[in-house]
Amino acid sequence: MKELDQRIIVEKGKQLLLIEKAKKKMNSNWFNLAREVGVSENYLKSYLRREIRTLKAGFYEKLCKIAEERYDKYIIEVKDKNWGRSKGGKNSPSKPKIPKLLINEPNEDLAEFFGIMFGDGNCYELKKKGEYQVRIVGHKEDEVEYMTKYIPELMEKLFFIKPSIYFGKKTKSIVVSKQSKDLLYTLLHFGLKIGNKKTNGVIVPKWILKNKQYLKRFTRGLIDTDGSVCPKTKNHKTPTIWFSSASPTIRESLDKAFKILGYNVSVWAARKDQDCRQCSIGRSSEVLKYYNEIGFSNSKHIVRFQNFFTAQLPLLSIYY
Repeated sequence: MKELDQRIIVEKGKQLLLIEKAKKKMNSNWFNLAREVGVSENYLKSYLRREIRTLKAGFYEKLCKIAEERYDKYIIEVKDKNWGRSKGGKNSPSKPKIPKLLINEPNEDLAEFFGIMFGDGNCYELKKKGEYQVRIVGHKEDEVEYMTKYIPELMEKLFFIKPSIYFGKKTKSIVVSKQSKDLLYTLLHFGLKIGNKKTNGVIVPKWILKNKQYLKRFTRGLIDTDGSVCPKTKNHKTPTIWFSSASPTIRESLDKAFKILGYNVSVWAARKDQDCRQCSIGRSSEVLKYYNEIGFSNSKHIVRFQNFFTAQLPLLSIYY
């Protein structure tokens, strides 16, 4: 009987076939197959499926069981669990995993994801505990589609990873979360900062500010998460786009972004929370310009804007 930590070396291409057959037999997605095998989805798809890593005997047995077929005839070698260490000396210390970039170049989707992180996102690392966390928090009453569909699909498209989704039991929150050293390393590489956005001095990276299309997508992500579409005043019912932040550097960055994109925003005014300030795009012509040029990915903003627009169509026609 094979030890569970032994490595199973099969003929080239057969490890891929075994994994593909197990997925087909299971009639499910990569995430569920990975959970059944006992590995991460990224490790299964990017390393085991591509045969960059060999199969532990325990994983091999689980895959054969799921696939309902033995691949023993394709095994060319079974290696002891310590075979990798023995190459460099059995007593040599193990090296920490070197994180890798999940993408090599910036793009529009990454710019929007940065806007989301600048809004309702946060990340942290606890190296001693091996925790590298990226989280986005939303509202489960009116942001279910955005949080459970749009953001996870954006992350899969960008980073080839699938985040976890949690619904608050005692709160009205939805949390999109991913524990990944590689993801955190990638975000830090492109200019995100760890910790409290109010105090860590985070600013919009230059690669976003230098490209108007990136800047539009960044602004969309930021407004989608930390912005709102509300009346200008109780008596002035035309739609206004509001944004609030407790971070002085994010407020400065947004001022710079809107100036580059040609929008006039109000002076930042204090809210009940003295550390938080809010500003708005209030000119009706510029609100419509924002909707057409930048737009929303969060359906709650789209619905509110369209409802406002329909209700105020006679009045808005004065401006457009």
